[in-house]
Amino acid sequence: MVNQSVGLVLLLLSVGVCAQTPDVSIVTDLRTVISESGFKPRLRLVDPLARHSTLTLQTVLENGIVARVSQRFARIPNDRAASLLETATLEAPGLWQIGQIQLPFGRQNLVRDYGAGGRLTTVLLIDALPVELGWVDSGDERVQGVVVRIGSRIGVSIASGAHFAATGTSLAMLRDPETAPGLGRGYRNILGADASTTVGGLTWSAEAISLRRGHTTMDEREDYVDLSVTRGDPKDLDWITVGYSRGLLQRTDSFRIDFSSSIHPKVALTGLAKWTQRNRNLAAGIRVRF
Repeated sequence: MVNQSVGLVLLLLSVGVCAQTPDVSIVTDLRTVISESGFKPRLRLVDPLARHSTLTLQTVLENGIVARVSQRFARIPNDRAASLLETATLEAPGLWQIGQIQLPFGRQNLVRDYGAGGRLTTVLLIDALPVELGWVDSGDERVQGVVVRIGSRIGVSIASGAHFAATGTSLAMLRDPETAPGLGRGYRNILGADASTTVGGLTWSAEAISLRRGHTTMDEREDYVDLSVTRGDPKDLDWITVGYSRGLLQRTDSFRIDFSSSIHPKVALTGLAKWTQRNRNLAAGIRVRF
């Protein structure tokens, strides 16, 4: 299913590029872990928040369709449920997206699941609230199902299906991405609520999720909260975030400081410090836009 969807996206991309003159951009993220628990240096291409080093190619065609392919440089060790392809999509911005997508759950911090499928964006007739609907089918023992998020600054999310939050990219605020349960594990349902507001140049965000109906006895129910404050826009090159996450039932805590600082109009240095009860992590990297 994944290979078929990705193949379709790449085929349509090549046809579109041949038929029209595209606007092409390339973004490279290199994230290298330079120190971990005990401050023993270890080279990694994935940082402690499970953000991969990637090479992304994006084209905007004359008809407004956006084609994007993002390739990961490496997998998270022990994460057999994840793909080296992060995203590969065709998109009409604000309307629809198909291919290898990221599911639109919450603020996409605590739950970051990817799969082959699609997304639709619309509004409710009542109060004109924005609605995002995403669905994926990545095959047996991998994430499958539907996610709905209603709202903008304040949102409610519901996920229903199979094997949600089983890969290293989800719940990375609190757990080591290398210890994610992987194939055949995860949850059938996730409920979530989130809110964000900007005051005095700072963006304050809060998110709460509840993991329900685990696939095995080891996938116990858990509730998580995440609080953060950010100066700047993480989509740009200059920003800093301070955050705190907690697992309410297992009483686990995590603190983080995450930043990006430009050294050139197209280049930024990135850094991350993350503390949990088990580990202290430091990471550094570079972001380059062509």
